[in-house]
Amino acid sequence: MLIVQFAINAAMRPLSDNPPVGTSPEALSLLWEGLTNVHLGLDIVWDIYLCLGSFLVAWNMRRHPRFGMLFAIPGMVLSAALWVLNVQTFPTPPGEAGLVDLGPVLGFWYLFVAIQMVRSLKSADDRLGSPDD
Repeated sequence: MLIVQFAINAAMRPLSDNPPVGTSPEALSLLWEGLTNVHLGLDIVWDIYLCLGSFLVAWNMRRHPRFGMLFAIPGMVLSAALWVLNVQTFPTPPGEAGLVDLGPVLGFWYLFVAIQMVRSLKSADDRLGSPDD
């Protein structure tokens, strides 16, 4: 998404700063609006993909001995809530529509999952023996 947004800004900035001769401000505004709608459409597709994938990852953690419901329930709730907020405010992102943006919160959930995965590696090494043995 960042690459798409950077590409749109890179293409539009020169046109905004130095419009071609005979180009009306209204035409540039319509072009900018159209490109913004493209990136907002891609943004909702990415968010839906992220929500579905995160929900399924959390769902599969339910019975895992290292994760369990402690990780699964927050992941499923955050994923579902983020999906609902994105669909409810489409095409505007929830944060720009005056609602909370749960994307960063879901990112922190992934951070905690990653930390738990690293912690689990230590116990796996203890059970299996380290590669140096």
